[in-house]
Amino acid sequence: MASAKIKVNLTSGEIEVAGSEKFIEKKLKDLPVIIDALRSQLDPGAAVLADSKSKAKRKAGKSAAGGSKKQSSSDSEFQSWHDRYPKKLSQNDSLILTGLYLQRTTREKAFTGSSVNALLEEQGDKISNPSVCLSQLVRDKKVVQAGKEGRRVFYKLTAGGQKHAESLLG
Repeated sequence: MASAKIKVNLTSGEIEVAGSEKFIEKKLKDLPVIIDALRSQLDPGAAVLADSKSKAKRKAGKSAAGGSKKQSSSDSEFQSWHDRYPKKLSQNDSLILTGLYLQRTTREKAFTGSSVNALLEEQGDKISNPSVCLSQLVRDKKVVQAGKEGRRVFYKLTAGGQKHAESLLG
């Protein structure tokens, strides 16, 4: 019986699988998910990037098909969260509430302006210029920069920003 082996490093996150070819074939199907999970643990911004890419692919798929796809559980979770927003809400407050949702529900506990806007767009809502809102929220000390990946900037809510978001939800 032939023995097969997989070895992935991703800068010492290391994954090593050995066994029969049949066993390895089964593990290969799970490998992309495992690598994404490992990458997000090693690089907090990677999961946000991967998530926004998969949402963009789903959105492109919807446009190409001309119809809508079945709503995922994470989409319906955000819809429930979004339904709690006050009726009259500034764009900054909408960004803070959506940022809080992402901070609580994602592994990296951070968000980007585009990840916030992608979720809001799915609800028929949109921030006209997330960069301007984020700059103002940083000045107001409700949000801080948590890191950068290329041109993408990741943010987290400060304690004051979290308090403000929770007061908006009641």
